Amino acid sequence: MNRLTIIASLAIAAAVPLTSANAGPGHAHDPGMKHQDTPTPINRMCPVGKEPIDPEAGTFMYKGRAIGICCPGCREKFMSWSEKKRDEFVALALAHKEPGEAHKAVAAKKAPAWSDP
Repeated sequence: MNRLTIIASLAIAAAVPLTSANAGPGHAHDPGMKHQDTPTPINRMCPVGKEPIDPEAGTFMYKGRAIGICCPGCREKFMSWSEKKRDEFVALALAHKEPGEAHKAVAAKKAPAWSDP
């Protein structure tokens, strides 16, 4: 074998472990890329459905804030609102006074005894 063949073989042999070290299951992306966590929504209640948000429905970003929703269709409905109405919801959510909270508190209270059949 000539020297060039030996040097090339050694270079390839040295490079193989480096390329396969980051190629595990679930790592099809650039190994230098950082994983991005899902942002925590600013709200607990869906702006449209006024129900508790569902992590399965996901979140979306609005003016740098993560908005949680109860179902995938609520994102489109929220975005169809006027900018003023969307901004009002964000302000209420940041103050923990978002729509649906009062309804949730009332629903959690036990009905008066006279309402039982």
